[in-house]
Amino acid sequence: MIRTDLGHGRGWLSRPAAESVLRIDEQLGRPADSNSAGRDPQEQQQMVDRMNAGGPFALPVGTSEHESGNAWDSDEWLDPAAAAVLEDNGWRRTALARGEWWHAEYYPYLDNHINDQEDDMNADQAAALKRIDDAVSSGKKGVRNDGTILQLVKGLDAKLEKVVAALPMIERVDAAIRNGKKGVVTDGTVTKLIKEAAADDA
Repeated sequence: MIRTDLGHGRGWLSRPAAESVLRIDEQLGRPADSNSAGRDPQEQQQMVDRMNAGGPFALPVGTSEHESGNAWDSDEWLDPAAAAVLEDNGWRRTALARGEWWHAEYYPYLDNHINDQEDDMNADQAAALKRIDDAVSSGKKGVRNDGTILQLVKGLDAKLEKVVAALPMIERVDAAIRNGKKGVVTDGTVTKLIKEAAADDA
């Protein structure tokens, strides 16, 4: 996991979750509130110690999504308009049953803006790539490498990293379903992804 600083003294999150918060900042027009973000095991243990002394609930070390950088506590949930922005960017409140209205976890597959900051190939890059391809195909000597190919590969790598970031969540849902766990929420996302993949293959 790559720890990414949220700026403004708000702590850190995993890279995909942090990118989501930075998009939220943009959409809100200000830094979003953050009460707690990523935690190292020592910080999580401090939360457990506080709970044992009468403080708020905390999961044992090694079991909190805060430790993986995918949980974020924020007062933004008190404002319905801000809460809608958080949800639109892949955040879901997962501890409401414990009364923790402020706690949310990041689900990349629910982030409607995950590709907003992708540097997709623009017309100039496409033209440069075609020139390189044409030159190589015709056996032309001295083809100039202006960094276009490297830039495109980095863009693909960033997209792959976001898919990989979603895998732990997918595995948890899959395991819960296979083990017959009750209350597994399905919002149709998996079905939608499968249909899109099938359409791409057609």
